[in-house]
Amino acid sequence: MMIKIIVKTIFCLVLAVVLAGCDGIVPIRKQQEPVEQISIHLYESFQPAEIRILPLTGAIDDGKTQKISVFVSPVDASGICQKWPAVFRFELYERVARSAEPVGRRIKLWPDIDLTDSVRNNKYWQDFLRAYKFSLDIEHSNIQNYILKTTCILVNEKRLTAQTPIKPVIQKNSSQ
Repeated sequence: MMIKIIVKTIFCLVLAVVLAGCDGIVPIRKQQEPVEQISIHLYESFQPAEIRILPLTGAIDDGKTQKISVFVSPVDASGICQKWPAVFRFELYERVARSAEPVGRRIKLWPDIDLTDSVRNNKYWQDFLRAYKFSLDIEHSNIQNYILKTTCILVNEKRLTAQTPIKPVIQKNSSQ
């Protein structure tokens, strides 16, 4: 009789464990995403979501050459400006006055500036401004206004663009 009670008790316990599952008894390793997928997702969540051209951007004329000094901040989804490996492309367009679409014909396309190398990236980064500084040569021109379009190409081929109006510097005559 005692054996029947022990057998029934063991049978009930085994049945209870099988029905309840083994989660509470033996720790089972949950299925996780591969490390590569986690790091890519984490990486992409910190990458820039937009670029901003700072108001310091403008034309400079030293009498010999005319340049456009451009200050660009890559900004993540939280609004934090940060240094990031990317390729920058700059295009200069005529500005069409009194038009719904102010971007006219393209005047100049500079060669891409590749900042995926850390040494080169640091050369352009202005930490106190939290922005990159670029100096773009242009030829003297009689065009009244320009539009500078900046494209930032991230390492995953995502493209961010921004544009800003640029007014040429009025040259001062030495006789004035």
